[in-house]
Amino acid sequence: MARKTTAALSSKAIMGMIYAAIEGLAKASWVNRIALRNDQSEQKSEEYPLLSQTPQFREWIAGRDARRLLVETLVLVNKKYEATVEDFVDNWRFDSSGMLQRRVDGFAARSETHWAKLICDLLPLGTSTLTYDGQNFFSASHSFGDSGTLSNLLTNSTYSELDISTPAAPTAVEMANAINAACNHFFSFKDDQGEPMNEDAEKFLVLCPINHARSARAAVSKELLASGSTSITNPLKDTGFQIDVMPTARLTATDRFYVFREDAQIPAVILQEKQPGLELTKKAEGSDYEHDKDMWQFGAKANRAAGLFGWQSAIQVVLN
Repeated sequence: MARKTTAALSSKAIMGMIYAAIEGLAKASWVNRIALRNDQSEQKSEEYPLLSQTPQFREWIAGRDARRLLVETLVLVNKKYEATVEDFVDNWRFDSSGMLQRRVDGFAARSETHWAKLICDLLPLGTSTLTYDGQNFFSASHSFGDSGTLSNLLTNSTYSELDISTPAAPTAVEMANAINAACNHFFSFKDDQGEPMNEDAEKFLVLCPINHARSARAAVSKELLASGSTSITNPLKDTGFQIDVMPTARLTATDRFYVFREDAQIPAVILQEKQPGLELTKKAEGSDYEHDKDMWQFGAKANRAAGLFGWQSAIQVVLN
């Protein structure tokens, strides 16, 4: 519920409200569940090494069998972003209706939803963005060391469960089967040493377009699902998986969704922000701007970047 302001607020107090709102929103944001967030960038770009796995134990026969670590990197270049809001002084200082807090919360939310925008802008490009193994981020031909050929781009040629009569409007049963196929597919991944990569996977996030929201939510929450004139047991029941659904209007393709492993060691995405992080500035008490326009202005600035990183922790599911 919005908080009411009973006394005149200073611009310093309003900036404090904005910072507090940003901190609360950051803790609740879904982006942090699938990403490594580096807010300590100290230069224009940063390099992120992706090290290969250490070798599995083997019986000691004929001496040691040393394996050299493979190292690949991702370079992220920061870009400068800004958001600025202004209003008349009295609208900032006095607010008996609680609308000021809502305005502040909305401005703060833009900082967090910007990360969601950066991620959702990247995902559709994943089928044409090369990653460290020379394949696109979402590809059916990944290979790294002794992993064999792996796919994180699933279609109905991979699993019959993805053969949907109306891809833009799957039923809850169809969505449950598709999600189940994707979650179980993670267990087929092997690391560069040929060892199972996701054998302890439990937590997954389904990121889907709005047209999939209803069926996806039913798929992960209901025990019985309608199938024609009858009901069947939800195929996701008793899998032991913890699956959450996040619909977003930022995804515009109506025939696909994404599944991320939340508890993976290698993050699917890296979010980077240059120090000192989000900066707030103002034109307020005593400024020429206040004198000339009787208005206060608050601005936010950040140097940020986002990049697709660990393809082993993300799967694109295409319904067709």
